[in-house]
Amino acid sequence: MTDEGGMWGEDYFLGEMPSREDTIPEAEFLMEALELTAEDRVLDVACGAGRHAQLLAERGPRVVGVDLSLSLLKRAQALNSAALFLRADMRALPFFGAFDAAVCLFASFGLLGQKGDQAALASICAALAPNGIALIETWNPYAAAQLEGRRNWWRAGDALYLAEAQFDALEGKARDARIVMPLRGAARSWTRETRFYTAPELRAMAESAGLRPMRWFGDFDGSPYAADSPRLIAAFEKVRSS
Repeated sequence: MTDEGGMWGEDYFLGEMPSREDTIPEAEFLMEALELTAEDRVLDVACGAGRHAQLLAERGPRVVGVDLSLSLLKRAQALNSAALFLRADMRALPFFGAFDAAVCLFASFGLLGQKGDQAALASICAALAPNGIALIETWNPYAAAQLEGRRNWWRAGDALYLAEAQFDALEGKARDARIVMPLRGAARSWTRETRFYTAPELRAMAESAGLRPMRWFGDFDGSPYAADSPRLIAAFEKVRSS
């Protein structure tokens, strides 16, 4: 995640976070796609409240989750999981050659601007051991473009959440506006801007960081990536020291 701010606190956890039940198939996909074993060391980059790190650690791998949001890290640590959680910036991870695999999930990649995203890829590559695997999961940009003008609302806890999305086709960015209206207290709002890269763009960025494309998926069911896939999930292998 990005640094501490309004959208990365309780509102985000209560109103945005998928459940443990929804996350189980994703964790099982990661175990299979990355061929993880109990001997592997896994880094969960922008881990948020630790929902993936928790489930991966329960399946055997040694997992470290990193995020900048103190609020979300406190949630992760409260799970009493086998995973270790640390505060760190994904653009400057404090690890070198330490992990067999790294994951960056839930469209966390794309929040930092192209320069920041490129720095994050280089930092993830540096954290990997030789031939380590990095897996990036984000929305398919062609699917994200369909969000233009979409509005939605839902209730979570004691608050009503209102959402409106816009997509800038020239920049490949989605702007996702939120208004939180609690039953008591003042309304709160924020806007999240995410860059969604095409497969060729992501491949070029990864190769520049020292990562070689291995596999492309269109969703957590393991289906191949295509123009109509809901997600773009890419696995890259580290090909040189960083």
